[in-house]
Amino acid sequence: MTQKDDTAERNVVRVEGDIVFVRRVGETQLRDVQRMCKAMEDTLAAHGRGFWLFDLKDAGGFGAEARKWAGEWEKQHAVTALAAFGGNLEIRSLTRLIATAVKASSSLRSEFVAEFFNTEAEARAWIDALRARPPAP
Repeated sequence: MTQKDDTAERNVVRVEGDIVFVRRVGETQLRDVQRMCKAMEDTLAAHGRGFWLFDLKDAGGFGAEARKWAGEWEKQHAVTALAAFGGNLEIRSLTRLIATAVKASSSLRSEFVAEFFNTEAEARAWIDALRARPPAP
């Protein structure tokens, strides 16, 4: 008897204009990250910028293979910002660590910012405020 890996089906990835909304459920695996990043690639191509919006309230860890792949992907793609909400201190810390490493590892990241919020509404308001700022020279 084989078990079905339903990790991808449990995670939500939704494109909303220049936002890629991701609801992480459980541990994030390689195929989850690939699906998220494909959505962001399409968003960057369509809009010239892209914002991650992560719902972390049901998130688990981040598999090693997924972390490695995401790190390589991020070196080649200039995502504008990451806004996250929910999640416990451990998940927020892990996400912040990954975001900091991504920014440090690529020259594309000079303008990249990441912030954490208590609610989705606060995270979306922050993204709206970023959109209103003039682009960096």
